[in-house]
Amino acid sequence: MHSQSALSTEYVRVAIDAGTDPTADTVQMAFPLAGSQPVTGDWKAATWRSSTSTDPDTYYVRCLVGPGPGGLITLNNGLYDVYVKVNDNPETVVRNTGALAIL
Repeated sequence: MHSQSALSTEYVRVAIDAGTDPTADTVQMAFPLAGSQPVTGDWKAATWRSSTSTDPDTYYVRCLVGPGPGGLITLNNGLYDVYVKVNDNPETVVRNTGALAIL
């Protein structure tokens, strides 16, 4: 579980096991309250990062969370699920990837 202060603006990052380079696919993240599924307005733009220092390469999805400049969503204190949506043709993959605690 990842945790961060409600006052902090940080990237929430999730490793993706893709098998092949997914960075051409559109990716989004959502942070609904724990135990809830995301709805249409919950999805925020996310970006890809990769690490070529591993074999095979590791791909990460990240979204800037917090109240500061550039933060795509500000969350109150609480526990949230972290969802990732990857839009690939013909698949749209949605996964609950863990929890985020805002302190």
